Amino acid sequence: MKENLLQYIWQMQLFNKNDLQTVEGLAVNVVRPGILNNDSGPDFVNAQVQIGELMWFGSVEIHIRAGEWKNHKHDKDPAYDNVVLHVVWDSGGEANRNDGTKIPTLELKLRVQTSFLNKYENLLSNKSKNLACTPYLESITTLEKYAVLEKAAIERLERKAKEVYTIWQHHTKVWQQTALKWISRGYGFKVNAEAFATIADILQYTSIAKERASLEDTIALLVAVSGLDNLRYFSEEILSQAEHFRKKYSLVTMQPHQFKKSRLRPANFPEVRLVQLAALLHLQPDLLTLLLHTKSLSDISRAFENTNQLLNDYKSNSKAQFKIGKSSIMSIIINAVAPFRYAYGIHQLNEVLCSQALEILESLPTEENRYTKTFTKYGFKLKSALESQGVLEQYQFKCTQNKCLQCSIGTSIMKNHDLVLI
Repeated sequence: MKENLLQYIWQMQLFNKNDLQTVEGLAVNVVRPGILNNDSGPDFVNAQVQIGELMWFGSVEIHIRAGEWKNHKHDKDPAYDNVVLHVVWDSGGEANRNDGTKIPTLELKLRVQTSFLNKYENLLSNKSKNLACTPYLESITTLEKYAVLEKAAIERLERKAKEVYTIWQHHTKVWQQTALKWISRGYGFKVNAEAFATIADILQYTSIAKERASLEDTIALLVAVSGLDNLRYFSEEILSQAEHFRKKYSLVTMQPHQFKKSRLRPANFPEVRLVQLAALLHLQPDLLTLLLHTKSLSDISRAFENTNQLLNDYKSNSKAQFKIGKSSIMSIIINAVAPFRYAYGIHQLNEVLCSQALEILESLPTEENRYTKTFTKYGFKLKSALESQGVLEQYQFKCTQNKCLQCSIGTSIMKNHDLVLI
């Protein structure tokens, strides 16, 4: 037995309620099981339970073994003083509040159907497949599958919104600096995201605004911070100007080893991405206009595509192609533009911006990777980047962690099991 399964059993009331009694022999009538609490404190809040002749309003705590109440020191924690019922799988210990009063205990071990537990174990033990639920997916409707991915996509946007908010707080609540770090991180892509974000931790947006008159100066400013002094990619003039900027702005210089190149194609090398980022910063006097107020997807894409006119003329001693490809532009829009707009919308209580972020994802084609291929194989019809982003979130935070009971497909599988009272 696992605690998340026991929580689900209590939440859905999937146990035999005939002659329901506490271990102390008091009759129990569950009027309202409560709301699952994902924060600190008791597992369920706002519950209503009649125990004996008294009606109780409060919280419910769930444990596998009754002794875990004391092991977790709940008896000394005032946050648990409003617990009215201790629900356990195995009894064998008392639960007391901080003031010493006893909390009634309800044991469920003999009240849950064995075949129900077996079904859950079978669901999680399906190790031969990429998804634990694959044997049951044929019975899940297309609408249910879409709902799971849409919910996961929104959860992904909300999670990234928290990251944006954290950056905003770190940068003294300046949105332009936050935008610089977020878009820089996007240009680092997955491998060098944090290294590119570090550039924006060091470099002030006001400095870029002063030095963005030419592409070369903008590149030199980024090179000055990144420490990527490489003559193959940057001319002596640019490197000289980078040294000038280091002194002018007293810049801390990163170490080259902070940027990863192993197993990257030359088109994805950090020097190439640095030049591409510089081109965007050179052409965009106001990042917030691009990230928040450029409405149509075509206009957003064009802002990135326009950098290629500059990049096509950029010369270096390497044979690298500095033009940014369509797939890279799409990735930046998906992972940087849409989440930033959603985050700003949440912060400003602007539902229009949040809706626009979703519309951007719905207007972009599905991403192709091993995760989307797996979901497609098992009957998920992916029509846009919204669904493919949902796939990534669902797989990473639900499927790989066996959180089937936090997924509506998993709960649908469990609900469709006919529960026979024992």
